[in-house]
Amino acid sequence: MASGRSHDQATRRLALPYGLLWAPWLGLVGVAVAALAFLIGGLWLSPDLDTRSRATQRWGPLGWLWWPYRRVLSHRSLLSHSPVIGTAGRLIYLALAQLLVALMAQGVSALASGSAPLRRDDLAAAAQTAAPWLANLWQQQRPLILAALLGLEASSWLHLLQDGDPMPRWPRPLSALARSLRPGPRRRRPQPGRRRFLPGRQRSQPGRQGGRSGRQN
Repeated sequence: MASGRSHDQATRRLALPYGLLWAPWLGLVGVAVAALAFLIGGLWLSPDLDTRSRATQRWGPLGWLWWPYRRVLSHRSLLSHSPVIGTAGRLIYLALAQLLVALMAQGVSALASGSAPLRRDDLAAAAQTAAPWLANLWQQQRPLILAALLGLEASSWLHLLQDGDPMPRWPRPLSALARSLRPGPRRRRPQPGRRRFLPGRQRSQPGRQGGRSGRQN
């Protein structure tokens, strides 16, 4: 398993070469977007966010956002150190965390100003407004968005290859469930007609028994 410094060095060295792969199709803008996404995926959205690492330190005061992520997932878990699943999980987690923080901030602001807090109708209206905007953004900037998403995933693959992860670990709740369902070792029953010897007790040798009987005679 590579160290955090090795991961950072490899990410910085390969970010620009990865971005240049998109130059024939997306030009300089595509190169910049792809290289930046590669850097973000390797330095800020690293698979090592499931433990205390350089990636968590880079978030600075916002590092607490990833505390629940570390508590739920064990290091090199299936949900953090797997292709596609790990990157998608971190993006979804980050989006939900930002939404939760925004709702909490709005609630505190409403209490401080004496205004009415957000209702379900307000959230539904905001979702209806955001959905067309996201769809329009996808239609207009689809190549750049794909380059960015693939850049995040490529940096994750680089991390996994450096670690040499053959099989990631299962999440902690699933590991505990699997251990509880796993049958215990079966005890071998002694077969009838065979004498059972306890550990540490040696079998008596016929020669020695004969010698003792001869002495007694």
